[in-house]
Amino acid sequence: MKINQWPLIFQRDVFSFKVLKQELTSNEIDEIKLQYKQVWNDWKTVNLQTALSLDLGKPKIESWTNGWKIRDHFWTCYRIGDVNPCIGILVNRQQLQVYLMYQNYKSETRSITETEYQAALQSGLSKWSASVNKPDYFVWHNTDDEFKLHPKLADYLKQRDDETVMIGKIWQFPIADSFDYQTEVSKAIKELLPLYQAVLAEYQL
Repeated sequence: MKINQWPLIFQRDVFSFKVLKQELTSNEIDEIKLQYKQVWNDWKTVNLQTALSLDLGKPKIESWTNGWKIRDHFWTCYRIGDVNPCIGILVNRQQLQVYLMYQNYKSETRSITETEYQAALQSGLSKWSASVNKPDYFVWHNTDDEFKLHPKLADYLKQRDDETVMIGKIWQFPIADSFDYQTEVSKAIKELLPLYQAVLAEYQL
């Protein structure tokens, strides 16, 4: 399956099974589930293959459904130890993202608070940004809509703020046919890894 087929599955207004059951027949819903599983299995396979080129263990791959709705995006992540910061990979109807983030889910059970993450990230950001091609990277707040156009890293460095941010690469669909998922995603992860490790090192993790 080609990568530009992935976002097509999210081109819908309704994701709740409760609402879908009110609007569609059982056969139509089964067809949607089948399509989702096909795309998700492709997503899962390529991410597991990508993991083989990294030394970060098996990624956490979020299911295509949480039980009461189908997802409006697919997400996976790499986490070092039992900490809240992680490197996420997300695909939605508009874009593919690879980024360093702070995950709030179950944050009370893991190490490094949101405030600690942001402080450590800001401490290591200037040094890290000098080692990458800045035009390739974007910065956005944890609270921003994932479909919003995000500012470039270079612009953020000129005017930082105290809000928790995510930093990463974004590819807008349609993506060029020459795009190699495993190559580009593993490259982005490897480039983000020193910043991730710097955040953890601040707290001797």
